[in-house]
Amino acid sequence: METESERNVILNLKVIAKTVVTAFLITIILMGVLALLICYTPISEEAITPSVYVLNYFSVFMAGLLSAARAKRRGFVTGGLSGGLYMLLVYFLGYLLFGGIEFTKAVAMNILYCLVLGIIGGVVGINIRR
Repeated sequence: METESERNVILNLKVIAKTVVTAFLITIILMGVLALLICYTPISEEAITPSVYVLNYFSVFMAGLLSAARAKRRGFVTGGLSGGLYMLLVYFLGYLLFGGIEFTKAVAMNILYCLVLGIIGGVVGINIRR
């Protein structure tokens, strides 16, 4: 028989999974818009890499915000888990698609930034609900 805390954990995991999927959809849409802008405007190709980072960070922030707003509690944890899971999935997909990822200081910093942005999004999301 499930206890109340076990049900809360299961519900929070479902919320986190749904918001990570939502963050991926946000990323795909924004990357499509970025591709159109680069294709049809005089934006230089040097802007691609920083733009991709900004779009990913925005998606991580939104994942944290949405997960905390839906979970209605523990925004810090829920947001951090959402941001961390998002980036782990991004790197896992990169590993599958490109045959490997070298773990560098830049990768570690990117994961750290996403974790922090997920936490910030979670804190904002929990406070928006109030």
